[in-house]
Amino acid sequence: MLEYDDIDEHERQYSPSSIVPDAADLIGRYRSGSAAVRSARAFETVAYGPDMEQYVDIFWGASSRAHVFIHGGYWQELSGASSSFLAPSFCERGTSYVGVGYRLAPRASVEEILADIDLALRVIRQRVVSERGDCQIVLSGSSAGAHLAAMTARSHRLAGLVLISGIYDIVPLIRTYVNDALSLDHDRAARLSPLRLPPPATTNPTVIAFGELETDAFKQQSEAFASHWNLPPPLEIAGRNHFDVVHDLADVSTILGRAALAMEDHGV
Repeated sequence: MLEYDDIDEHERQYSPSSIVPDAADLIGRYRSGSAAVRSARAFETVAYGPDMEQYVDIFWGASSRAHVFIHGGYWQELSGASSSFLAPSFCERGTSYVGVGYRLAPRASVEEILADIDLALRVIRQRVVSERGDCQIVLSGSSAGAHLAAMTARSHRLAGLVLISGIYDIVPLIRTYVNDALSLDHDRAARLSPLRLPPPATTNPTVIAFGELETDAFKQQSEAFASHWNLPPPLEIAGRNHFDVVHDLADVSTILGRAALAMEDHGV
């Protein structure tokens, strides 16, 4: 069930923090961890547009592999800089790590945000090719970032796609507080929902994952999307919730981290 009749229950199901009491502290860890990484490691900021949020931060690795991460925040919070905490483990294995910044709602529409991601990915590829001679991209995203990654992957050839705790049918959000900033109507939301669009003719190697401690709605979104794209069932990460599961992406001792590493190793 992706919709709930009771409006309070519907809001709760689509509010990841409703079952994570320390959500604010976990988000604070993104920022503090990222600040520490940014003070300790060199990185290159590349603008891909005139807006201050249209940038990517590249933490260079030695190879032509690049892991590109799109942050969440329901298209209206966080930043590319706040995902820098993931960079060290990628760089240490020779993979460049790229955090993507993009304009946020309500200043930008979801359509404009998608245009930002598409352009950012093209600029990243050009920059890595110019620096390393080739480029194999694994694209990942968390929460709303997984939605953006899934939509963008439809028109890009990738070494792999990792979708974490994503939302793939955004029509249910019309009935929630999230839409206060998005101002979506049904038709626009449907056009922007990868779960409501035909699957791509050719699918990039894809892993879908979510935390064990997610709301039912978020689990069902991932399960429905995996089925829609004819993919294996999602990975349910034991003991993880919507906000801390992303840490496993950078930890190769975890099933999610190993899946991301395998995509880098096989490439395209």
